[in-house]
Amino acid sequence: MPINTTLLLHVTPLASTTGTLAHALLENIAFTTFLDPSIRSTSDTILPTWFARVFRRAVWTVLALNVTTIVTTATVLHRGGRGHSQTFYWAGLVGAVGHLCFVPWVMGPVERIVEGRRESKREGERLGARPTVDLEAWLRVHWVRMCTVDLMAWIACVGAVCTL
Repeated sequence: MPINTTLLLHVTPLASTTGTLAHALLENIAFTTFLDPSIRSTSDTILPTWFARVFRRAVWTVLALNVTTIVTTATVLHRGGRGHSQTFYWAGLVGAVGHLCFVPWVMGPVERIVEGRRESKREGERLGARPTVDLEAWLRVHWVRMCTVDLMAWIACVGAVCTL
């Protein structure tokens, strides 16, 4: 049985946005564990090493999923979509690109977590290492990104497949 490459191209954005959203949900579950009051002081000690290893690996998965969504939705749109599905593919493309637009808001907290330091209000002053404070900041941005652009991209790709 031959593979229908056109159909595969059209459903790939749904698969990749599903992966992006699932990855974001699992990150939220895993990372909020470090904020539990019963282990927070221990988290401040181990989080820089743990986060550096996990985040540096996971970032490639997130990039691969979003680039896959961007490339496949752009390809579908370039080939000319059908009716309403074209609008949905545009929304999926905007959502995937939107995910990457959040990078400036997460870079600072990620760097500080990995380095085990906090940004100070006064220039040049270094505060004690409190990675969990920066993890909270990262999780707030992560939650907003997940509930806006990641969810929008996924819903749009569901709509695109349903209107084929």
